[in-house]
Amino acid sequence: MRSLLGNMNQLRVELARVLGNETRLLLIDALKERDRSLDDLAALVDLPAEAVARQIIPLEKLGLVERLTPEGETWFRLDLDKFQQALGLFAGRPLIGETRKARPRRVREGFFEKFCSGQGIDIGFGGDLLADNCRGWDVEDGDAQLLRGVPDASYDFVYSSHTLEDLEDPALALSHWWRVLRPGGFLILYVPHRDLYEKKTRLPSRFNADHRHFFLPDEDDPPDTLGLRQLIERVLDDAEIVYVKVCDEGHTIIDPEQHSDGEYSIEVIVRKAPG
Repeated sequence: MRSLLGNMNQLRVELARVLGNETRLLLIDALKERDRSLDDLAALVDLPAEAVARQIIPLEKLGLVERLTPEGETWFRLDLDKFQQALGLFAGRPLIGETRKARPRRVREGFFEKFCSGQGIDIGFGGDLLADNCRGWDVEDGDAQLLRGVPDASYDFVYSSHTLEDLEDPALALSHWWRVLRPGGFLILYVPHRDLYEKKTRLPSRFNADHRHFFLPDEDDPPDTLGLRQLIERVLDDAEIVYVKVCDEGHTIIDPEQHSDGEYSIEVIVRKAPG
């Protein structure tokens, strides 16, 4: 069973990498309608045929697209059943997740070099894995609050994106995420900012029924909003808060009735004191 779950997580990661690409999604949309020639696809996405062929190769490797060669001409066919099965692995989860959305900014900032050395765990990753040197932990692996079976001090960095707000007891979760972090390592939290995402002060969330808590960077606002800095200071020992910052790159939609665009999150880095 553990091997099966691990394979499922790995498949979800690979699918997210392949499908989290705007050009490939455009190609899939075109192929949903009918089989198409390479030249036809190239014209539809306004790319050279050679570039389109390269984009389709990962879809072929996953068995989502079949290459046809009638009379020597290259055509492609979408296996709609397999595509629907692939989407089933992302039930309730976006293909382009919050972690992938934040990646360009993080690359510019040197985030990965500073905080993601060694081996890490990405809690609640949903296929949107932070980096190749991460283990993904999702619902198939068990309770994200407890991380049962994960030894103490087993990871150099612990990352979680848009998961803490879904958990019944964030303090309990942080205590166990801290438990599995090695001395000198980094706990990295990325959660929706109440005023950028929820755009309201009281539960329930307009946009995600799973949200049990709202978050602000530096302010508790009972009964529904926790200040991340305050929560960390209450729960974690031997902790140095490197930063708590608002991430709003590309955020333009302020209408409270519309889902926000761009980043709408709080990013926190906490270093565990060296042993």
